[in-house]
Amino acid sequence: MLKKRIFWGLAIALLCILIVGYGGNDDVSSGGSEVTLASGWKIHYIEHGPKNAPVVLLVHGLGGSSEYWRQLLSCPEIQKYRLLAIDMLGFGSSDKPKDFDYSMEKQAEAIRESLTLKGVDKVTYVGHSMAGAVGMTLIQQQPGLVKKLVLVDSTLSADYLGDKTFNRISRWGEWKFRLVFPFLKVCAKKLTSPFFGAPSQQTINMAAHAMRQSTYYSFHRSLKRLHRSLEEHQFLEDFKGLKIPHYYVFGTEDEWVARMVNDNFRSEPFVYAFEKAVHCPMVDDPESFCTVLAGILGDSTSSLVKEGTF
Repeated sequence: MLKKRIFWGLAIALLCILIVGYGGNDDVSSGGSEVTLASGWKIHYIEHGPKNAPVVLLVHGLGGSSEYWRQLLSCPEIQKYRLLAIDMLGFGSSDKPKDFDYSMEKQAEAIRESLTLKGVDKVTYVGHSMAGAVGMTLIQQQPGLVKKLVLVDSTLSADYLGDKTFNRISRWGEWKFRLVFPFLKVCAKKLTSPFFGAPSQQTINMAAHAMRQSTYYSFHRSLKRLHRSLEEHQFLEDFKGLKIPHYYVFGTEDEWVARMVNDNFRSEPFVYAFEKAVHCPMVDDPESFCTVLAGILGDSTSSLVKEGTF
């Protein structure tokens, strides 16, 4: 048994060494445009809708990309809005600078600068997963920019981080993660399911592609900064106390997020639960998600919140 473990350990290590130079950019152009920040770094975005309409900013989570929102762009119920889906620095088709620390604060600053360059001074912010912490930070940095907040399966407290594997990886040194990351990229489809229960095949494929677009340093630094941010800030309490309209959308099969909702704001009217959806309800059930988002944008959410979905 020991010899077998040593053999497979060496085999995996060799595989990682052989492909560690594989840069991780794997960028397949999906259309869209770019804005160039003062730093020279470029942020990619997909835009749809009337230029003079209210802006809905769609922001992906850790290891994701703007592709997670693509199905919403053709949703007839929200065509009257200016939809802006971005790739945060380090992910998707945006630049992946090595001298960027990938903190929630720096990502929020980059988003704020991008919006300024686009001439946008007011948005409805829709953030998935890690983008929840980025959105909460953005609100703190520039009050008045976000007029309405929609969080999608976002963990807002270190008490609800859940999977122990991610927690351990967040404490690794970058050199160690660099050795393992190529293996994670190759096996991304198989590794997505254990982390998020039983997502749809479409979600698995999308997550695998987005992960292949990432780099070891952008993924690892983002994971570490996210954990640190959740430990240092009171996002959960801040979210509940927001003065602007705010909503929380989640999949009931996402165990730790559902636990956070149950423990903290189960009975609140701003919560909407997607039954049988996991971590990405906008991908698992785009039609229903679009209906819910349209209701939120139009302030008609009272008819959308279901009782007894927990």
